Amino acid sequence: MKSNYMIVSAACLCCAFSIFSAPQKIIPADISSGVQSAKIAKPSDTAKAEIKKDTLKRDSVKTGFGRLHIIATPDSAVVVMDSNTRGTAPIIIDSIVPGEHTVLIRKKGYFIKKISFVALADTTQQLSVSLVRPGGLVVKSDPVGARLFLDDKESGATPWENVKLKPGDYKIRLEYLQHETFEKNVSIKDGLCDTMSVTLPYTKTYLDSIAAVKQHKEAAKHKADLITNLAVFGAFLIFGLVIIATEAANNNL
Repeated sequence: MKSNYMIVSAACLCCAFSIFSAPQKIIPADISSGVQSAKIAKPSDTAKAEIKKDTLKRDSVKTGFGRLHIIATPDSAVVVMDSNTRGTAPIIIDSIVPGEHTVLIRKKGYFIKKISFVALADTTQQLSVSLVRPGGLVVKSDPVGARLFLDDKESGATPWENVKLKPGDYKIRLEYLQHETFEKNVSIKDGLCDTMSVTLPYTKTYLDSIAAVKQHKEAAKHKADLITNLAVFGAFLIFGLVIIATEAANNNL
């Protein structure tokens, strides 16, 4: 009887061990939901997130909850989940209630990364994030005071500086009255600041108008000089005729 009891107990223990030691599912974040939930909101829309399969070894995890392994580049970025600070990356967050959650990953000098993901029960998900630093651009012009448009939106006047631009491509346009419009596409790099110096030439219309005014002034001056010369000549002519008439009158006497 005692021997049979020991055999039954051992069988129960083996069964319990096999149940609690069953491997946990490990899948990439959000793959099962069919949605790439790297939802990014300004000003945090510049970081890059890569979701891939986790390779963590299983340890004691509560059943019915999700688990998230976060890796950030650079490391030591602060991780905030659902408005609660959880630590710094790399980090493993356990006991996540299944459903949608929001994660903020931030580090001084970098754009904030905001991600929405769906936690799955009894599943470990891994999230790899690359944060990016702002880039900068300085624009100078001759003449100064040109209106500056960034992607067709007026952003100020030269000299102009912005050191918090998201890395990427932008269109710069400069406008100044009676000067040619300047347009150029620029590429802002992660953590770098570029300087652009531009000379805005006069428009052909303005130069033609200046030439026409100058020509008109020269013509008016020439006409005035001609009238003056004619007046002087006429005065001398009249003066000469008066002298001749006077001498003739004296001779007749």
